[in-house]
Amino acid sequence: MKINAESVTIEGEVEGTVVASGQVTLSESAQVVGDLKAKTLTVSAGSRMRGNVEFGWNDSEAAKFANGRAHETDKTVSAAREQAGVSREL
Repeated sequence: MKINAESVTIEGEVEGTVVASGQVTLSESAQVVGDLKAKTLTVSAGSRMRGNVEFGWNDSEAAKFANGRAHETDKTVSAAREQAGVSREL
């Protein structure tokens, strides 16, 4: 099963992928087996999940990561700044 919506509230059992452009809420009775991706996530005590979760990233930020690791160019720039004693620009 795949759920794709702006906002999702889970109050029972779901097996599959849940994708929300906005909020996902896992209520106390939620049981999810699968992957979840959302802009924001609220997890109630007592809910359970087994799978991968991705939240809080916009598309451009998510593109900086491949297979859970930052691209080598980003690491190289960070290492060079650290060696030079340059702090990250805000």
